[in-house]
Amino acid sequence: MNLSSKLYLGMLLSGFSISSVQSQAEEPTLPYDEIYAYCLDGTVSPVVEILKRKKELNSEEEEFKTHFLKRFGGEIDSTEIKDERMKELVSHFRDYWHKSLLNKGQQYERELMGKVIPHLMQNYPKARETKIGPDNIGTILSEYIHSEGLYTRDRVSKLDPYVDLVIWGAQKDSIYTVVLDGNEFDVKVVGLDDFVTKGWTEYATLGSHFSGGWTQDDGIYYVDDSYDIHSEEFKVSLIAHEARHFLDHQKYPDMSNAEMEYRGKLTELSMAKETMYNLISFFILNAVEKSEVAHSVANYKVIHKLSEAMFNEDFVTDIEKWKSKDIYAINRAAAELLNSGM
Repeated sequence: MNLSSKLYLGMLLSGFSISSVQSQAEEPTLPYDEIYAYCLDGTVSPVVEILKRKKELNSEEEEFKTHFLKRFGGEIDSTEIKDERMKELVSHFRDYWHKSLLNKGQQYERELMGKVIPHLMQNYPKARETKIGPDNIGTILSEYIHSEGLYTRDRVSKLDPYVDLVIWGAQKDSIYTVVLDGNEFDVKVVGLDDFVTKGWTEYATLGSHFSGGWTQDDGIYYVDDSYDIHSEEFKVSLIAHEARHFLDHQKYPDMSNAEMEYRGKLTELSMAKETMYNLISFFILNAVEKSEVAHSVANYKVIHKLSEAMFNEDFVTDIEKWKSKDIYAINRAAAELLNSGM
């Protein structure tokens, strides 16, 4: 999965890939890197405290602070949901995300199910024909959304650490030829548009970061307007990253999400050229050694292992030190880690 963001290169996420919301004309005083790192690791309470302490902000920062505190500083999120068909369902998920993000570590999934199951029973006749429980609710929820003329993932499920909900209204299919490990293969690539919701990461970051691409059994899915299809971000950080997941799912069906993301990120670094140092910077800023979020753990492991390989150090955070290394040398080191299975 690629994680898309509006802060990083104009790329998206999987893993969650990125683009900029704040103006470059005014010098920022908000620690956006720290703010988004907290959000993407599944917690917003520290961000609320940071924003409450900040007083002298430029106009765009003040707007961000106002919107963030409006969403997370009170008990109720009143953000409008425009699609009438999904309004109630999405509001249930937003309530769940709101509580979970403000109280990381507490479990609200049972409360979410207690709202979603009655919604399905009332609005989806097929749901009344079966007993709904944790094992099948994700599939039934997906079928319900499709019955309303919309799209979602093949099964609504967790995107560590929270149950995610991504809904879109339009999509188009293409076929891309990918080369990985010296092998060439074709994969279906589906561009998505007209979103109702892009999930909990979008909700946590006020739309700045979200899952920009992911893999399903039949191919790679991505948010269409987040990529220039001719760019390295698209070819490497989306297609190659997700193609690695596509192959690994087949070869290693029991591999953890964190290990999948680690291998996807190593694949990016084994191929990246113009985006290399931006990728490394993003991985450093969003690395957490122990976390429920697979991307955070994978970011840490990538930088840790590459630091050992390139510098014989535990975790190098100085981007200038990374820039002292030739890009092709980093490509080779990442490929060696990938091939070694470490």
